[in-house]
Amino acid sequence: MLSRIVKINKLAGLVVLVGILLLGHSMAFGATFYSGLTSPTGLAIHPSKRVLYVKSGTSGTVWKIPITTTGKAGSISVCTDQFNPTMDIDFDASGNLYGMAYIGGDSFLYRISSDCSVCSSKTTDSFNAFSGVAVEAPGLPTNRIFLDDLLGYTTAERLGYGLLNQYSCNQVFDVWDLGQPCGAFRFLIYRTSVADLVGSYGNTVASVNIGNASCSTLVTAPDLIQPNGLAEDTEGNLYIADTGAGKIIKRDILGNVKVIATGLSGPTGLAFDSVTGLLFVSESTAGRITALPVGIALSGKIKLRIKNISGQWGPIITAPPLTNTSPNTPAACVDESGNLYVFESKLDNYLYMSKRAPAGTWSAWTKLPGTMLTASSPTAVCEPGGTINLYARGLSDDKVYESIYTISSKTWGAWKTVLGQTTTPESPEATIDQAGNVYLLIRGMQ
Repeated sequence: MLSRIVKINKLAGLVVLVGILLLGHSMAFGATFYSGLTSPTGLAIHPSKRVLYVKSGTSGTVWKIPITTTGKAGSISVCTDQFNPTMDIDFDASGNLYGMAYIGGDSFLYRISSDCSVCSSKTTDSFNAFSGVAVEAPGLPTNRIFLDDLLGYTTAERLGYGLLNQYSCNQVFDVWDLGQPCGAFRFLIYRTSVADLVGSYGNTVASVNIGNASCSTLVTAPDLIQPNGLAEDTEGNLYIADTGAGKIIKRDILGNVKVIATGLSGPTGLAFDSVTGLLFVSESTAGRITALPVGIALSGKIKLRIKNISGQWGPIITAPPLTNTSPNTPAACVDESGNLYVFESKLDNYLYMSKRAPAGTWSAWTKLPGTMLTASSPTAVCEPGGTINLYARGLSDDKVYESIYTISSKTWGAWKTVLGQTTTPESPEATIDQAGNVYLLIRGMQ
């Protein structure tokens, strides 16, 4: 059992540690998640529901398999068999699933909504039958979808993109030429950790600079034979399914490459589940989905431990359960009276607050007012005088917002945009000095 330290606030010699408990996974390495499928390839996990989507078979069936809290498979059902997507599929932030289909020399971008209704749009350019598909990081205002093998103006391999806010059913979908990368990508993934694309082609996996479509090799032969599916975990590690070698490769954030699984039967698609820490692998030849516990499972419960001025740690305390919790990091601060305020977001993308009094009693979680949605963890500072400054990133426009809570009246101010910040794909972080100056740190994308 491990704990990750995520935030330390000091006040009057009291150190408060708030974290999400990380639990080791008991599943045997390489356990079967689901079997009996026909040539499963593309995998994707719904952004807000505990459901794995699988592209299977030559007829183009897309299945839905619920993921239980213990990482087991629920009852499988057909989402749609109305189109045959190429191997790669990907979700947008709203829960729409996208895939390419190549029909009669024309390319179509299909969209499956959360209720499994299907529509399609013919693209302005043609793509081959192995087109990679990747949606840009959720919340970014551009909301682009990247598609590979653009052949509108040249027979050379190209990379294209379209704006999802311009997607309409049964209408032509404009795809713009981004540039000529290093090859025709079978699978694409947008890495939120570094804001770039990664694609698999030939015997190589490469990073693609979105600004100019230039490529940088990440892994190639002899480490790889035929890479296909790609996934990234919450720590920024990259996973690669090597279909030709029957293995899974891990490339960590320092560039170290190692084999983490061998003996697989045609591993093709990958999807990482941050809640369970499982990497799902579609074994196309064996007709099954395998679950590899490559990460550490998040319990979804907030844990508290207090260190006194003598340096002694108290017992681990569990905060009241917040149902349907996202695996985001909580925020916390302590006011002048010693009350601990804890903030967390749920899968509904709203913020919630609980207060722990010095006597150890917790208040119920309350939903913060206002319509501002947050796509990432909040950060908070308790100011002298009885106010709390809370900051969070907006889901719809990716800007950083501030709201001020007055403790005495228990009222929140309106959410306001913090002026002068750059667009950020990461959570903001705030702290306060003894003079009452608030420091807000933001990792800007640009």
